[in-house]
Parts: sequence; structure tokens; C-alpha cells
Amino acid sequence: MSIRSNHPFPPRGRGVHYFEVEILPTENPPTLETWVGIGLCGEFVDMSYGFPGSYAYNPSAGYHGDDGNMYESFLLNGLGRSTGKTYGEGDTVGCGINWSKNSVYYTLNGKLVGAYYEPVDPSSSKRQY
Repeated sequence: MSIRSNHPFPPRGRGVHYFEVEILPTENPPTLETWVGIGLCGEFVDMSYGFPGSYAYNPSAGYHGDDGNMYESFLLNGLGRSTGKTYGEGDTVGCGINWSKNSVYYTLNGKLVGAYYEPVDPSSSKRQY
């Protein structure tokens, strides 16, 4: 299951924007249905099943709790880049975008765990989230 905000970031190309999600406890043991991935996606990306950053959900970027990898849908042929930090119940996970650095970054419990930097013009059609 994916959940999408009804309050998107302002138009691309301006500023730094950030959000956090607190992972609440569940009564069930962790399964595919309870794994968490946070990130960003384009306005028209159907995220009805899957994690942000998967190559099937382009454009999108995500940080996945099950393996601790960061993913960008159009980079590395769907292979993630490890942060070395998985997350789950009790953690607070953040995701931000810095347009001046063309970067998407992630935090875990208030500490930076990784970022993707793309040295392209922010008006490029490649990244649209």
C-alpha cells in the first residue's frame, strides 16, 4: 500500500523542502505488507502497489526500510545504493529535496543517512518530482 500526501511540495526548482514520517508499532510481525519506503514521486505516478524509487514507478525516489537502500527510478537499473541503515517501528524517517544542489536526501532519527546528487538542470524533464 502507498500513501500520497495531499499537500505536495511547491513547484520544482525553488528552495529546500522536507518531511518526516514516524513509523508506529503494529501488532503483526514484519512482512511485505508492513515494510515501509518513503520518498517522492511525480504527480501522475501510480503508486498503488510498490515502493517509491522502483524502476516501475518513474519518476520517483525512495529510501526503503527493509534493506536500507536509496533508489532513484531512472538510475542504476533499479539497483539501490546502500545507506547501511534499515528502519522500522519506532524510527522517524525524513525525506527532502534541495533544488539548488539537485539532490534528494534522507534522514533517520534526525541524522542524514544519504543523498542522491544529479548534476543536471532542474528544468530537465528527467526528474519531475
